[in-house]
Amino acid sequence: MWHSMSLLRLAQALKWPLQFFLGFSSTSSLFGYGGQVNYCAANAMLDQLAVFGDSGESGGRLPCRVITVNWGPWGEAGMAKVGTKAYEAAVREGDTPLRTATALRCLAAALRLATSPQPSAVQFAACDVQWQKSQWQDLPILDIVHERKKLEAPREASPSKGGKANAADIGLDSMSAIEDWLANYISSSWTRIHKKTLVQLGLDSLEVVQLRNQFNKHFSVNVPLRIVAEPSQKVGDLAMALAPLMG
Repeated sequence: MWHSMSLLRLAQALKWPLQFFLGFSSTSSLFGYGGQVNYCAANAMLDQLAVFGDSGESGGRLPCRVITVNWGPWGEAGMAKVGTKAYEAAVREGDTPLRTATALRCLAAALRLATSPQPSAVQFAACDVQWQKSQWQDLPILDIVHERKKLEAPREASPSKGGKANAADIGLDSMSAIEDWLANYISSSWTRIHKKTLVQLGLDSLEVVQLRNQFNKHFSVNVPLRIVAEPSQKVGDLAMALAPLMG
């Protein structure tokens, strides 16, 4: 963001005849993404600059029109290209990474609209999302993106006395389903992972959030992030904590 402002102010000082200034932002700043607060905030500043201008010393006056595109993942280049963990996670969440040719057509369309004499918008989103599979499915902003049916709120089961579950409260079928799902998600056997933490198994904070999102979708539950994100918690204990939420 500050590099962008420096370039714009330099252009203003040197009287460069700029027609527009283009920022590559992210759908993470438009819709939010757990575990990526710093990334979302940085991209949101680009969005702010396009929509509201510079609120600093220049009083909102910029040397040219600022445009931002909130990109979804790209599948042929960058951090979410085919074969990476980010690519696989995006596909699981219904956020299909864009082909480069498709993304460039989206960019051309955005520039045509934003550089016209009377622009209809200066902020655009370019992504290919199956909204009902995505973690954003309940966001109010989607009411202006596509038609959707209101989903029934998932149930949260009450834990046993003292707020903690025990083996007697949990059905064997639920525990078995959770253990199988966790082992499959982590691509290992239950006996290997159940005494290790997610951190010890190599999952970073973003991957923990993605695990929780996929668990919610698979079992139609609403697991609070704090239950999954406890760094010292062993996977076996995590399964016990998840089971009471199965309903």
